Amino acid sequence: MLRREFMKNSRKTGAVSEIVGEVLLLAIAVTSISVIYTQVLSTPGPVDITNVTIVGKIEDGRPIFELQRGESLGADTKIFLTLAGYDQREFLTGEISNPQWRIGEQVMLPVE
Repeated sequence: MLRREFMKNSRKTGAVSEIVGEVLLLAIAVTSISVIYTQVLSTPGPVDITNVTIVGKIEDGRPIFELQRGESLGADTKIFLTLAGYDQREFLTGEISNPQWRIGEQVMLPVE
């Protein structure tokens, strides 16, 4: 009789399933939080768009543009000029005027 009791599994296995369950719940929680974190923080923020009103006219055969409304434009602002849908040219405001194009100032584009 004593021998049968000794041969039975004397280890306690009741706590193993609780530990496995806790590890699985912890893994699910960490994975869920990581997915939500990457989805929320990986979206780019709002893009700053400059809205201005520019009026153009021709004087002595040269195009002149005046900044009438909006924000001042920096020297790295690009101006794309398309005439009658054929000729497209690109200018930087820093190359043709002051480093800062302010409201009320005019810019004369070179015509070659």
